[in-house]
Amino acid sequence: MKYELSIVIPSYNEIKNIPILIDKYREEKGDVNFQLVIVDNGSSDGTAEYLKQKCSMNKFLKVVTVKRNIGYGYGINEGLKACDADIIGWSHGDLQCSPKDVFRAYEVFRSYGENDWSELLVKGHRINRNSMPQFIADVLRLLATLILFKRFDDINAQPKIFPRKLIDTFMRPPRGFSYDLYVQYKALKMGYQMEKFEVIFEDRKFGVSKSASSIIHKSVTIMSYVIDIFKIRVSVIK
Repeated sequence: MKYELSIVIPSYNEIKNIPILIDKYREEKGDVNFQLVIVDNGSSDGTAEYLKQKCSMNKFLKVVTVKRNIGYGYGINEGLKACDADIIGWSHGDLQCSPKDVFRAYEVFRSYGENDWSELLVKGHRINRNSMPQFIADVLRLLATLILFKRFDDINAQPKIFPRKLIDTFMRPPRGFSYDLYVQYKALKMGYQMEKFEVIFEDRKFGVSKSASSIIHKSVTIMSYVIDIFKIRVSVIK
């Protein structure tokens, strides 16, 4: 079946969030011929069994299984490759990002007209954030701008929507959280127009993000991100 929009949701042990998420996307999609691609990114909480059951009951749902979690970015990339629409993207699966924002992004995308879709990336821009997360995001954005010689907006804000053909240009994309940066960098390098719109991230209702579960995990995530910025730069030089 051909869809007009496919959205990937990476999921790692989000069994409590997934049922709510699927219902919300079903409610919000309206008349959009929409595909929801949920990536079971190595979960161990029964996610795989639940999704298998739900997939048979929801025609707009597709499941991609990654047996071992080797990174947020890897899971998203596997999901994007499995999308069936020409317009694709991703958002979060922890209920911080409203499904409404995905369809708001799609409306922005469609407002450009079909002739302008081929080189357009629409993304969220977070507002009303706490001071410390905002500070860290600003520092990483500034560092990426200085090292990669491209001007970046709120790097890890969701959702992101773009033409499927963009992923055909990817060469060994990062497997971690810098995947967001890599996608934006590739789009900017190819001359894509960036269109942003304001979003508000809600608090997580269930569970704790693995990358933010402790000071140590946060520090490791930030350091890995910085290292990946330099790796992207090195790959450009080569």
